[in-house]
This record gives sequence, C-alpha cells and structure tokens, in this order.
Amino acid sequence: MIVLSLLYCLLALQPTPPPPAEGYSLHVDFRTSQAAGTLYITLFSKPQGWPDEAKQAYRTAKVPCGGQQTLHHFANLPAGSYALAAFQDLNGNGELDTNLFGVPTEPYGFSNNARGTLSAPNFGECEIKLRNQQKITITLK
Repeated sequence: MIVLSLLYCLLALQPTPPPPAEGYSLHVDFRTSQAAGTLYITLFSKPQGWPDEAKQAYRTAKVPCGGQQTLHHFANLPAGSYALAAFQDLNGNGELDTNLFGVPTEPYGFSNNARGTLSAPNFGECEIKLRNQQKITITLK
C-alpha cells in the first residue's frame, strides 16, 4: 500500500510533457475586403527589427491571396513569444505602398489586430504566447 502511494505521488509530480518533437503550429486566418494580390507575412520571435526588417524575422511567407479569406500556417515552431505583421500587395511590386505622408495605401495588419496611432504597434502589443497549437485571425485594413 505504501509503495502504491509513493508511486502515485511520483506520477503526480511528473512535469508536463514536452511539446511534440516537430513543435507547434500557428494557424493564421487573414481577412481582407479585396480578393486580389499577394500576402507578405513576417513572423518575429523578438522585438529586434520589428516590424520593418524582414531579414530579422524568424520566418517569412509570400502567399497568393485566396479571396477575402486566406489561410496560412507556420509549422514546427518552438514554444515562445511571437508577433506577426502582414500586408496585401495589390499591384505586384512587392512593397507596402504609402502616400506622401507615409500612410499605407494597401491593406495591412498585425497579430492581435493591433493598430498604432502614428506608427506601427510595438512588438508587445502584437505578441502571441505560443504554448500549444493556436489559431488567430488578422483583419487587413
């Protein structure tokens, strides 16, 4: 009886199992009012370079827009903090076009649907804590 109690206590103290060997997936549902163009997506795992320096992003993706709803997923991600930025390139030049004042003229968005006032939101406002498989929705405006 004492052995069974001891075994039960040891089993109860076992740590949470680690994530799957292949890591976690982040499924992103992009919503937009325009069904044309290409989505440029950057996934950052740290604030350095956020959101403008795609070369410092943890992962990037270029995805044809699949209508007013486009799905994309990032697989094999370790648990941690991430922030996502995306824009919809409507004219095919590979850049987020802006007007004379630097205001974007093509749809864009960030994780948590964060919006900056006079600039992009900071990494913390867009931060997603990935601890399991997760699905988010980003509305591009």
